[in-house]
Amino acid sequence: MRIYVWIGALLALGLAGTACRSTDHAALCDGVSCSGHGKCVVVRREPVCACEEGYRPDGPNCVPLPLAEPAPAPPGKVVAVAPPPPATEPVPGLDPDGTPSENAATATPELTQLCALALEALARPAEGEQPDLATLAKRDAIRRAAPAITEDCARFLLELAAAPETVECATQALRRAAEAGVDLGRLGAEDPAVTTCGERWKQAVEAGTEEFRRFTQRQRQAFGVAVFGFHRQYGFAGGPDEELCRRWLAAAPGAPPELLRATATPAGDWSLRLEACRRELAAVELRPLARWCLVDRADELRAARSADPCLPFAVPAETDALGRLVQLLLAAEAGIGEDAVPAPGPAAARQNQNGSMFST
Repeated sequence: MRIYVWIGALLALGLAGTACRSTDHAALCDGVSCSGHGKCVVVRREPVCACEEGYRPDGPNCVPLPLAEPAPAPPGKVVAVAPPPPATEPVPGLDPDGTPSENAATATPELTQLCALALEALARPAEGEQPDLATLAKRDAIRRAAPAITEDCARFLLELAAAPETVECATQALRRAAEAGVDLGRLGAEDPAVTTCGERWKQAVEAGTEEFRRFTQRQRQAFGVAVFGFHRQYGFAGGPDEELCRRWLAAAPGAPPELLRATATPAGDWSLRLEACRRELAAVELRPLARWCLVDRADELRAARSADPCLPFAVPAETDALGRLVQLLLAAEAGIGEDAVPAPGPAAARQNQNGSMFST
């Protein structure tokens, strides 16, 4: 099973992903070490060094860039050199515990622009793709709340404190990919500089693991899905509905592991429960974000015995259907007939009156 990455992909692994693609031609990179300061990638079936910052490619090597000579001081004038900052100097805009301070700096237009371009890329279907449940939910969240997601993304990048040149290279890569109508991996296969940019982002995100964790938690809480987070792709042949039913049942006590295996058919009663889930799901119309919530918050839904945990992420027109579907899924899981399904609880009625956090 693959790991599907969003900000980690667009701004890190996706930009750097062409190094993985080059494994198809690994023999071409045999013996090309890039002097230990870069990575060998294959461009048009030729090994090329994608060098780290401060180095440039020179055949199979990465050689240091020449250092600029400081301008000589005028005769008789002493040039003062500022001392380095103390090692314990706090990061601007963050409290000592790493959380944003009340006087935290606001995101720059460059960071906001980068996040907006990343969202556009996420919302743009790739040629021939078969999107899974989480991908559809992320695009649904973007359609509903793009300005708020962009703002939160810019806040994360501010916390990450990426170098301006790293922000610029990602911005240019996203623009070029959009203009060419290709993904970043394909663009990087043609341009080693894009791969190098991806390596910088990968290092920045890895160095900011705690910031990334807080970022994805904020997104899941506010938008119903971590738009820029990691998620697993299962590859079920039946598509998103098959994924929803299998993952919903897999969270039940005593569920067999075969439910999460793409080519396996669960035995006995679990196969009947899976079929009942498919049948009930096909009878309702729910947007992707509400469907995703059924999987993402399955434990909470089971504990509540209602759709309450997912109502904040449903539009008013679908709250009744969502509430009834949760009851049907619980009944199908337990082997109870539809006659035993109770009516939607008072929370669903309240949500219908008060509306959703999202507009239709």
